[in-house]
Amino acid sequence: MDNRGISAIVATVLIILITVAAVAILWGVILPMLNEVDISNEKVISIDTSGGYTLYDETQKIACVQVKRESSLALEGLRVLFNIEGNSFYSLIAKGDVPELNQKKTYCFSLSNFGRPSSVTVVALPEDKSVAVTSKVSVNELNVQALGSIVGDEGSPSQLRYLDGDSGILTGCAVLNVSGKTYRLANDVTTTGTCFNITANNIVLDGNGFKIIGGEVENTQGVYAKERNNLTIKNFKNITLFGSSMGTGSNIDQSGIIFEGTSNSLIKNINLYSNGYFGIYMRSGYNNTLDGITSGLHEETEIRLSQSSYNFLNNITITPSLDLGYDGIQVMTYSNNNLLENINVTSKGRGINIVDSGFNNLTNITLNQNYYGLYLFSSHNNSLKNINASSTNYIGVYFAGSSNNSLLDVVSTFNQGYGIQLLIGSSNNKFLNNSFCGNTNLCNSGGGINLGNNKCSGTLCGFACTVC
Repeated sequence: MDNRGISAIVATVLIILITVAAVAILWGVILPMLNEVDISNEKVISIDTSGGYTLYDETQKIACVQVKRESSLALEGLRVLFNIEGNSFYSLIAKGDVPELNQKKTYCFSLSNFGRPSSVTVVALPEDKSVAVTSKVSVNELNVQALGSIVGDEGSPSQLRYLDGDSGILTGCAVLNVSGKTYRLANDVTTTGTCFNITANNIVLDGNGFKIIGGEVENTQGVYAKERNNLTIKNFKNITLFGSSMGTGSNIDQSGIIFEGTSNSLIKNINLYSNGYFGIYMRSGYNNTLDGITSGLHEETEIRLSQSSYNFLNNITITPSLDLGYDGIQVMTYSNNNLLENINVTSKGRGINIVDSGFNNLTNITLNQNYYGLYLFSSHNNSLKNINASSTNYIGVYFAGSSNNSLLDVVSTFNQGYGIQLLIGSSNNKFLNNSFCGNTNLCNSGGGINLGNNKCSGTLCGFACTVC
């Protein structure tokens, strides 16, 4: 038999089989394409801009878009996208919330943490995935107007929504445990336990202007973080009624905010009132910033730093309380190299109390109408500049066993007791450009170094000064 003839036949059969297979594969690709319906030219939805419902409210940081259903094509939802500073953020509208045919619906979104949008795009999402819908509509430069002008009109929004890019929306208390996540409160919250326990690093907790309210229950906190790093706690209208001063638990556990072993973090724009013992308690924390804090009506101390160094406290307001026995701010027990600026403390036991701590810098401090204004105990090498400690019920500036501190531009006048009192064991403190005038009593002991231009009513702690 001729083997070459057999080879030719085999080759021909193989070619035929390959051709058939190729045709089958080709039709496998083509048939779905033929079945796919492209309705690119069909108008499925539209954005209505004629009635003033599509807008951006600059005051409330809310954007609204009104969408009209133009087609009966079955939709599983809509995707609303905002372009903000070159980035896209979106939210999904569920099937049950999509407008009916020829109906209009207005959707409003909180953009308070994003910025002003340059455009909004709405994309229709069909139920049939084989339908290629490219129907989408965009509006550039949203009309700027007040949201209140459309509320109550036909098609007005029924609820405020949040973007999916605005991750971590909170409607109640929670354990915050996802590193790198931003959590935002969507409403006021009331609880009988600790509200937010932060158990991961690199977390932002945004109160979004809302309140968290405790039940005056022992050993509860508004916000608690232990051994965390790089946290941001901000924008709470009020953190109140956490912890209890009537129980048997540790005082430090009865606080609005507790940072324990937590560093490189920010607490900003927060009001704290009437928590058990402390507004903010920080222990063993480093390189933290407290900025824009208002605190009042706590049983013991508004803000305490214990064994915490290199922290920055700025723009702090401590409000009056009924009990003068406690302190506005405490810097306690080896809390060194902290910077305190722009602080106002009124009607507390001691406005600022520094104990066993050194190398702290205090600037632009007002400590009026307290029992003591500025109180240092066993604290050395602190810098005190531009401080007003006047009209106290007892002593404006008090040093006990505290040496090598410097006072520059300090005003301590019209106090009912001493303008300044340096007790024995307080030595080598330096005074420049200070005023201790109009006080009931003079300093009676201790010692200091007069660097010039100090005014007092008599002898200032062992050295002469200019008479007021």
